[in-house]
Amino acid sequence: MSDDADPFGAELLRIEVHYEGSDATLVLEGEFDSTGVEGFVACVIDALEASPKSIAIDARGLTFTDSSGLAALLRARAAAGTAGVAFRIRERSLGLQRAIAHAGIGDLLRD
Repeated sequence: MSDDADPFGAELLRIEVHYEGSDATLVLEGEFDSTGVEGFVACVIDALEASPKSIAIDARGLTFTDSSGLAALLRARAAAGTAGVAFRIRERSLGLQRAIAHAGIGDLLRD
């Protein structure tokens, strides 16, 4: 069994961070639930410490997002705003779009 595999068959959240000039992009793949929040927040903090002008989230690879994942996105948006860094979700999986709509937070996480 690979390190990425969950014994119950769930995909763990994978995060890649890319820097291009003064912009940071976090690419998310897999399931964004409570098990991935800590790693996501750590990546956002690391990205903010690099003093980017913007942080973009590429979420097209998310297969599932629950309320803890949505809350982490809202926390990231707030932290970026406090630091004066633009924050946007550049690519959204259908599942993320549905979770945002179901939670009624589309206005808070719009581009």
